[in-house]
Amino acid sequence: LSEPGAEAPDRERKILGGALGLRLVTSAVLLGIASLVVFAFPYPRVVQISAVILSIGFLVNSLGTILIGFFQKQLPMGNVAIADVLSKIGLVGLAWLVISRDGGLIGLAWVTVAGNIIYLAWLWMAAHKIKKIKLNFDTAVWKRLIKYAWPLATTIALNLIYFKADILFLSVLRPAREVGLYAAPYRLL
Repeated sequence: LSEPGAEAPDRERKILGGALGLRLVTSAVLLGIASLVVFAFPYPRVVQISAVILSIGFLVNSLGTILIGFFQKQLPMGNVAIADVLSKIGLVGLAWLVISRDGGLIGLAWVTVAGNIIYLAWLWMAAHKIKKIKLNFDTAVWKRLIKYAWPLATTIALNLIYFKADILFLSVLRPAREVGLYAAPYRLL
């Protein structure tokens, strides 16, 4: 978003919309593949379905990260804090409701999606007040964004593989409880 000359409102709006469109398409493709791959593993059906539902939440969350970059450039980071607080309040309230009604793992997966939707909705509305944004599927903008972003994207992908590959292997070899105990410290990282 901070490309030279991006200060022009129309150009900045086009770049932001392009980043949102690119993130939507790439996330949908990658999370769609991941949602199919989860069925190749011997997880219980409820875990597989929950993973597919959670991929929707990850998709929504990935769009929110683009808007965080927008707010970092514009400086009203209070909007990000408000979105985070609202989504957590929604998450806790809905989780309580699902747990009290014995909604199970699938219900909690939908709660996560709802929390991410609350987060994105607040960020979208707050960003839209600053700049009238909309999704942009302009491949010329996408090519420019990819040109600048591929080193960071590669680093993030390698980092994810580094931190998660062992958990994936363990999930096939060991009971879920052991994998959960092993994976918990990664949340801190």
